[in-house]
Amino acid sequence: MSETKNLDYQGLKCPMPIFKLGKEIKELEEGNILHITSDDMAFKPDLEAFCSLRKMNILSMDEENGIITATITKK
Repeated sequence: MSETKNLDYQGLKCPMPIFKLGKEIKELEEGNILHITSDDMAFKPDLEAFCSLRKMNILSMDEENGIITATITKK
């Protein structure tokens, strides 16, 4: 059974959202889901590169009113 964890990185600027995410995924089990929000415009390209390097799946990523929301899981 997969679990979902919500991470709110609003107010943090690059590189802190990705740095904090790196710590979170160390404890993430395969199939579990992270739902992340950030208002740092560098977060979107950073997350894409991060997930590619770490073999994570981006399930969704949206941007609305300056807030990026993303859902990722470990492959």
